[in-house]
Amino acid sequence: MSKSLTRRDLLKLASLAPLLALPARGIIQSTANALQPSNRPNVLMIVFDTLSAKHMSLYGYPRQTTPNLARFAKRATVFHKHYAGGNFTSAGTSSLLTGSYTWTQRGFNFLGTVSQEYEHKTLFRMFRDAGYYTVAYTHNWLVSRLLDEFQDDISYWKPTRELCLIDTEIAENFFPNDHGIAFEIERETFMHSTYGTGSLFLSMLEQMGVENARRAMEEKYKDLYPRGLPTNNETTFFLMEDAVDWIQNQFQQVPRPFFGYVHLLPPHEPYRPRKEFIGRYNGDKVVEVEKPPHPLGATIDEPAERVARRNYDEFLTYADAEFGRLYDALVKNGMLDNTVLVFTSDHGQMLERGVKGHITPLLYETITRIPLIISVPSQTQRVNVRVPTSCLDLLPTLAQLIGQPIPDWAEGQPLPKIAGKANSGRSVFTIEAKMNAKQAPLTKATIAMVIDDYKFIHYLGYEEGYDNFSELYNLEQDPEEMTNLVSTKPETASELKAELLGQLEQANQRYRRL
Repeated sequence: MSKSLTRRDLLKLASLAPLLALPARGIIQSTANALQPSNRPNVLMIVFDTLSAKHMSLYGYPRQTTPNLARFAKRATVFHKHYAGGNFTSAGTSSLLTGSYTWTQRGFNFLGTVSQEYEHKTLFRMFRDAGYYTVAYTHNWLVSRLLDEFQDDISYWKPTRELCLIDTEIAENFFPNDHGIAFEIERETFMHSTYGTGSLFLSMLEQMGVENARRAMEEKYKDLYPRGLPTNNETTFFLMEDAVDWIQNQFQQVPRPFFGYVHLLPPHEPYRPRKEFIGRYNGDKVVEVEKPPHPLGATIDEPAERVARRNYDEFLTYADAEFGRLYDALVKNGMLDNTVLVFTSDHGQMLERGVKGHITPLLYETITRIPLIISVPSQTQRVNVRVPTSCLDLLPTLAQLIGQPIPDWAEGQPLPKIAGKANSGRSVFTIEAKMNAKQAPLTKATIAMVIDDYKFIHYLGYEEGYDNFSELYNLEQDPEEMTNLVSTKPETASELKAELLGQLEQANQRYRRL
């Protein structure tokens, strides 16, 4: 009888990975005649990781960070109050792909996955059931964790490393059928290292080899990338240009109709744009609002925040330029004549209140409000939508656009001006609960609720006085969220708190022990 691998066995095997030349993941290669042609539209979704709508000139930001997205918006529908389901990759992406809040599908932990019952309740499954060829690619290993869970419904999942200059990950190669658990053990074991991987008895040689390869690659590109190559946690180094080239070529070849999900890392930190974008905003006259440090995570001061915001804006402008190159190619080759093009993000970025990044319990607008721009075939004019919408709304919207019924698991609504009507008085939620146990009621969490012009934020289980603590902002009058109205508008605060806690209790109910 075969013996299952123990953790010790797995780590021993992992140490041998640098010695083996194993084939890439078992993915289905595309063939031009795999499916019959269809007059149903293709759908291509482009996700830029960690993109805050507040930093986009498209949405009124004073630096001209997104001129190419603005060009695209001239023939698209632009959503101005669109919200992520979480404030970091796992939570934001799981919400987007399942069309369900994380308190329902449970993908709220760092390195998180959804509960088993949601493995086939995704955009990929919806499109596959409709006869679509489904394609996925990501630079982000946390997204790969989710794609591994959803892989049965993905026709072609391109390995991350195939669009990278160099990477040090072993889980994807060594355990192609058990990538999730291998990836988690790899991270747990080697997180202390500069690199994501290692070897129990050849680690020094391996790291020397990786370091030499990295130095050689950075030397090759140092003139174009003076700050170093774009990277995912210093384990995967890539050029965004390569991904854009692949998108242009790949989606001309795959069977029709197709659904493509491409999740690119920029403008996620570290901020390493091409040389022509470095220093672009030095010395400009942009006036930035100074905000007090927040007790739940302040680590940098205001001067450091200003530098970080400027560097982020440079990297965003570089990413926007690459989107412009992709957009021009899609127009030139006629793909947009029968393709729904969706541009969005998984979450934003905190570069204020003393917080740099997005691994935080905070849910202010800079981290929760994300872009959403959608063009449908034959659209020639810009349309603006200014009511609150959620990333959950994409799944039911796309279902209607391809003539499918909305799946019964979807918690979003069809987007107004695309497939639905504007719905004032609707509440949308963003949930942060990465420190909460997956199969347990949410007792350590931050939940933000937006309804019309109001945003209500509720904290549970934190120190520094942030247990059962609330904030209320009028986003129309106070877009920077500087004045907490809980004490001056107690009736509004009480009403919104009751709604939020009611939704939370409903989500918690199935996890309460009798």
